[in-house]
Amino acid sequence: MAKDTKIPAYQLTYYINQIQDSTFHDLINRHRIDETCRIIQSGQFQYLTLEALAEKSGFNNRNSFSVAFKKFKGMKPSEFLKEFQRG
Repeated sequence: MAKDTKIPAYQLTYYINQIQDSTFHDLINRHRIDETCRIIQSGQFQYLTLEALAEKSGFNNRNSFSVAFKKFKGMKPSEFLKEFQRG
């Protein structure tokens, strides 16, 4: 990221940690989860299993996906899917 933005790594780290009150890992995972929710709502992932959804979202396994999803959305991904399907 530092290389792509030409901003020194220590400045990016400071910004993420202090200004965004986050870690780089959480920042990336939050973005992944937000994008996953957007795509679920568009109907593009309607036939995927949670394992496949986790993989498409950039997570190595279903468990890490579920933990991150719960952290940022306050519910399990299966609960989000059921709630979305109810409309």
